[in-house]
Amino acid sequence: MKNDGTHHLKTTDDTLIYNNPFFAPVINAVSDQANKLDYYVIISIVYSKEDLKKVESIFNQKMIEGAIFVGTQEDENEFIFKLIKQGYKIAMIDTSEVYSKEHNAIYINPDNYEGSAKAVNHLVELGHKKIGIITGNLNKVSAKERLDGFKETLSYHGLKLSEDHIFQGDFTEDSGYEGIKSILNGSNKPTAILSVTTQWLLELTKPLQS
Repeated sequence: MKNDGTHHLKTTDDTLIYNNPFFAPVINAVSDQANKLDYYVIISIVYSKEDLKKVESIFNQKMIEGAIFVGTQEDENEFIFKLIKQGYKIAMIDTSEVYSKEHNAIYINPDNYEGSAKAVNHLVELGHKKIGIITGNLNKVSAKERLDGFKETLSYHGLKLSEDHIFQGDFTEDSGYEGIKSILNGSNKPTAILSVTTQWLLELTKPLQS
């Protein structure tokens, strides 16, 4: 599930779900597994509160028995908790919520903080002292936690963080490309840049080649 207008507009190819490196792999995996088990999958993309009402309508019409929500924000969670109380089977991926008896659902979150911290430690061990980062969409828990891990690990090593070395992306290839251009066009260039997703790696090399 995508969130409100702080995400992308619907009008560009880069915002289409099949082209989004954050959502597309999850949708592909869910669709493949559901197909193996002879389940049907309905994919609903939420950009606004009106879109969220459409999702509620699907539940009210008893068209589905459960749902997987990906990348929700806190103000959307009350709607999801209501579904849980109504007995629907719910899974939440990339969420600030944690398991509780009151909200009995499946919660899936990677250790974003630790992954980012390990990456910074590795770069420091290689001798880098000026490290940049291209973040994901900071409305998402995963992006926030990775940025926190990045900042706090730099601080642990006594390294200063320059605001010129941070670019807020949105998990798309275009933002990765723009991010590295923005950071490298600054006067205080870092010697290393941390990308929060491997999907950007090919895109990140383009500014270096041009």
